This record gives sequence, structure tokens and C-alpha cells, in this order.
Amino acid sequence: MKNELFTIIITNYNQEKYIFDAINSVLEQTYSNIELIITDDCSKKFDQAKITRYIEENSNINFEFVVNEENLGTVKTLNKALKRVKGEFFLFFAADDELQNKNVVNNFIKAFKKNKNDIISSICLLCDNKMEQIIDKFPHKKNIEKFNQKSALKQNRMLKLGPIFAPGATAYRSNIMKKINYLDENYFLIEDWPTFLKLTRLKNKIYIANFISMKHRGGGVSEEMKLAKETIIKILKDTDRTYRKEVFISFKKLSLEEKLQILDRYQRFSYAYGFKYWPIYFKYYSLIFTNLDVLLHKLSYSKTVVFKIFLPIVSCMLAGILFLLLNNVYILIFGSVLIYLFLRVIISQIFYRRIRNEKK
Repeated sequence: MKNELFTIIITNYNQEKYIFDAINSVLEQTYSNIELIITDDCSKKFDQAKITRYIEENSNINFEFVVNEENLGTVKTLNKALKRVKGEFFLFFAADDELQNKNVVNNFIKAFKKNKNDIISSICLLCDNKMEQIIDKFPHKKNIEKFNQKSALKQNRMLKLGPIFAPGATAYRSNIMKKINYLDENYFLIEDWPTFLKLTRLKNKIYIANFISMKHRGGGVSEEMKLAKETIIKILKDTDRTYRKEVFISFKKLSLEEKLQILDRYQRFSYAYGFKYWPIYFKYYSLIFTNLDVLLHKLSYSKTVVFKIFLPIVSCMLAGILFLLLNNVYILIFGSVLIYLFLRVIISQIFYRRIRNEKK
């Protein structure tokens, strides 16, 4: 069997205290033909000479660096590295994560030999900050089986509801990135979900293999709540752009259940990290009012939509009719308030009665 070159990219941004663990997990691989690319996106501290000495003293692996003199973001930095990939296959992961064991690359090579797919993912262990305790596995077995049975376009439909698998636990044939002209540099930090959506939209089927490849450290950039406001804005902008470019383009074709799941997840991002991002908030409500099935559902089940939007409009309209009939400005002012309060009491009773019936 031909011993194809396999490229591993470690992406670093202010994670120097973990990077040697990540490097070790690569150097310990039993697969012999590996090249390593280490990127740094203008970290506060990055000792390239120290890392070079460490690799040369502990391995004969071919390696190189991609070091930015200014902060370009995850996507542009990864693209610089991807354009240097020489291997037939590659994977990339963050410097605060680690490959699970010594056979990860071997397992990916076997999976690529067995499957014709250009993208193969696997299972990721979600760990605590010290990598001592396993919190969960991702994805779960039932999701793996369900996802693998679907065509690329149906996988795309599943992915619209949210990420299914971990980016660091995913390997690719190198030619796939050239086909899609590499990662979309309209994004700054989020490189994984929009790429998976784009790949499946272009009919590239993804296969999830049943082996563990990655250990993900809790408390990374995407999980840390005490982020600078500038970083939060970039995350929210990338998230919003993904929804608008990859999810909402076929929104009307989705089932009501799928629409509601997507809108619920999307709306939660408008308040993410304790910061309200208004573009998401406005897009959320515009989608409700432009999709009749969603609007009718919200009017039946969402007290927020009914009390804050629908009820005030109806109250003002009814008060306006009374004003035209009686020609009394006080009817317009106080009537709308009284009508609102009256309808609110009635509708509240309807909601509470439905909740009691559902519990029974």
C-alpha cells in the first residue's frame, strides 16, 4: 500500500502553554509519512525558535511555520497554510487540542482507503480545561448512523440545524479545498460550519467514521465568555453571515419543525456572550413575518410575539376604528391601552389553559 503523505496543521493564537502537548500528539503518531505545519496568528508570545528546537530534538518530521505579523483571523491564516499543504490528505486542529492516540492518522488513512468520500470526520472527546475529565463524546452514535445514511444534500439539510461533528476531528483529501477555492475569507473566525454547509451544498458527501481522533479542551476561544467586545462582534458577524448565506437561502423549503429549530438557535445568538446583536434580532423577526406557517405557530405558542408585537398592533387598530366612529381622541389614547390589557388577560388564560392541558 502506498504510504501517502498526510499533512497536519496546528493553528495557534495565544495558546503557547498548550502547544507542546498538541505537537507531541503529532510526533507520537505511528504513521511515518507526516508533514506538520504550525500557524500563529500574531500571538502575544510565540517562541518559534524554541518550538523548532523541540521538534528537531524529538523527531525527524518535516515541518514549517506560517507566522502572521498582524492578526488576520482563523480563516485567512488557515488558507495560507492550506495553500502550502503537500500531503494527499490533511487535517487541522487548534493548539489547545490534541490527537487522541498514536493511531489517529493510521485510522484516517484506512477510512479514506475504504471510502470514496473526500471528507471523513470522526468522534471527538469533549474534555475539561485540564484534559483530565471526559465530559462528552461528539457526535453521538445515533447521529453518526443517521448522518451517514443521507445524501450530501440531505446532510446539508441536517447541518442547517447546527454542526454535527467537530472540525478538528475531520480530515480531507487535499484536492477538495482547491475545488471550492479554499475557505471563504468573508469569515474571520468561524471556518468550520460554513465550510461543511458549502461542501454538502455542492454535493460533497461527508462520512463520519466510528473512531475517536481528537480531544477538545474546554474553555477555548469559542467557549470563553470573557471575550473582548471586538472578538464577540466578529463571532456574531460570522454566525449571522453563515445563516444568511448558507441556511436561509432555502429556508422556505424546510419543514415547520426545521424552521423553528433553526430560528430558535439563531435567535439565541442575538443575546450571546451577554451582548445583544441587533442584526440577528431584526432578521429573526423578519423571517417570522415572511413565513406564514412560522407566524401562525408563533401566534399560537409564543407569548413574546403575541404580547410584544401582534397584540399592540391589533389594539391600536381597534382603538383607531373606535376613534373614527366616535371622533374622540381620548378613545384613541386610552382605548388602545384598555383594549390591550383586556386582550392580554384573555390570551394569557388561553396560554395557561393550553399549558395545563399539555402537562396532563
